[in-house]
Amino acid sequence: MRNNAWYLMLFLAATMCQPKKVNPVETAVPSQVEEEETTSNTRVANTVVVKNTSALMKAVNEGKEGDIVHIKAGTYYLKKSLKPKNGMILKGDGIGKTILKGHSDWKPSTNNLPEHVDSDKVNASAYLINLGYGTPGVNISQMTLQGPQLHGGIYGNNCDQLKVFQVKIQDFLWCGIRTYRMDGAAIYSNTFVDAGGKFGNSTGGGIYVTWVKASNFYNNHFSRSSNSKRPFYGIKGRQGKNCRIYQNTIRVNFSIEFPHEHDENMEIDHNYITGTVSIPRHEGGKVPPSGSTFHIHHNYFTSSYAIEGSRNGLEINNNLFDFSTDKDHGNLVSSWTPKSPGPVKFHDNYIKNPGRGIFWTTHVYNGVSFYNNHVITNTTITPRTEGLFGLPKETNFSTIKIFNNIIECKGTARPLMRNTESYKAVIHNNKLTNVKDKGKFKNASTGNTKGPRGDGKFSCGVNGAYKVNRWSIQK
Repeated sequence: MRNNAWYLMLFLAATMCQPKKVNPVETAVPSQVEEEETTSNTRVANTVVVKNTSALMKAVNEGKEGDIVHIKAGTYYLKKSLKPKNGMILKGDGIGKTILKGHSDWKPSTNNLPEHVDSDKVNASAYLINLGYGTPGVNISQMTLQGPQLHGGIYGNNCDQLKVFQVKIQDFLWCGIRTYRMDGAAIYSNTFVDAGGKFGNSTGGGIYVTWVKASNFYNNHFSRSSNSKRPFYGIKGRQGKNCRIYQNTIRVNFSIEFPHEHDENMEIDHNYITGTVSIPRHEGGKVPPSGSTFHIHHNYFTSSYAIEGSRNGLEINNNLFDFSTDKDHGNLVSSWTPKSPGPVKFHDNYIKNPGRGIFWTTHVYNGVSFYNNHVITNTTITPRTEGLFGLPKETNFSTIKIFNNIIECKGTARPLMRNTESYKAVIHNNKLTNVKDKGKFKNASTGNTKGPRGDGKFSCGVNGAYKVNRWSIQK
């Protein structure tokens, strides 16, 4: 196994170029997705056109760095992995036209699964395309990858500047794309269908990245087929720094998961999310020098179990949380980890029908500021009658601040808090309608703006297909 200190030092010491940041109140998304071919080699690229499996294997596995391999339309049944060289470009004739598929005779063992942080445990030869270790600058585009008996579609370790675009990745056992130690990658405009599965208590992802930095994941679509019973996550990671996940449509139960590690400057924005964003860290984790672990903004969420923590250095703003009254099982923010000091900033969001409540934690979670949000609760199927904030009695309530919000309870009245101790929180300048316990705490007016600032408009999902206008959404 490679020295763990090596790659940890690499992450901490490297000077990283940050992806473009979106201003917290900005509502625009990129109008056009880049589609380009690049080669890291300065020589004139050699282009090889292939029309059959044997020619494909030879062109890729015996080719030179920087070669362009044009894979013509057809179905190519592979009995072993393609192994691109540095800077190679693998280009098909389009999704559904060029199809690379694992041959039925190729049935690698799954005894090493699941794997999460030990690259030596990976069976790289069980992936359709295997970049191996230290293969930068590879481009893969315009094709379909399939392998129902294979671990995944693409694997790489130390595969900087990887580009994967306009690829359909369908029906793999563990992950669609699996990488370790990746810097400066762009994975975009792809479709992931049934692109992973579950082994033991662990679930793979359409994209699963361990130790990733300065990379962008955008314009991708994740879904399960109607007859699939195999779970998989959308974008899954273990430690990310200076990455952006944006403009994706993610229709799987756990949409984004980055647990347990020291993440920094992770931006999640302009996505259409039907599942959970899970970012827990023991005691919320350390706040990095930048002050930001995750910034979640301008997304459209549809599951009442929307965000799972705890995480310090977290900011959640300008999202639309729009939940069905028939699916009231979750708290919008749920935390299961031991005492966390914060900070958490939750502001300028629109929240409709927050199920059990807005914020709930099993352990102390201090340093939470909830401000300039608009909350509407309607009577749910249960119906839910809990307080909107479920905080332990041991909380330092001087650090809990609830101000400048509009909270309207339509139908069933809901209390703001779930216990008497919570009324020690700093609560002021909120507009409260049918809030059951509003006589139990001070709510002094300050004259400041109540509710979200800005016009509440933004686009999200693949190609910005979903247009949000405060409470409404159009496609």
